[in-house]
Amino acid sequence: MDLVAVGSPEFTLGFELVGLKTFNYSKAGELRSIPKEKVGVVIVDESIVSAFGEDDRKFFEDSINPLFVMLSTSDRREDMARLIRGSIGIEL
Repeated sequence: MDLVAVGSPEFTLGFELVGLKTFNYSKAGELRSIPKEKVGVVIVDESIVSAFGEDDRKFFEDSINPLFVMLSTSDRREDMARLIRGSIGIEL
C-alpha cells in the first residue's frame, strides 16, 4: 500500500523530494477518487479539508481505508482532542 500526499504544490513539494506520490487536488470528489486498493495513507493539507462541507469533512475524518491524515500549520488543540477521542474513546 502506498503513502501519498495531497495539497497545493507548495505543500506537496517536500513529500515529492522524499519520493512520495503526490496529487494537487483541492475538491472532495477528487480526494474520494484516490484508489483504495493501492493507497493506505493519504496526507492532506488541512486547509483544503477545512474548505469542504461538514459531510465531506466527516467522511475524511472517519475513513479507515485509506486513512486520511490532515496536517496543519496551526496548533489547534480541539482538533487533536477530537482525534484522540475518536481513536481511543477517551476524553482528555
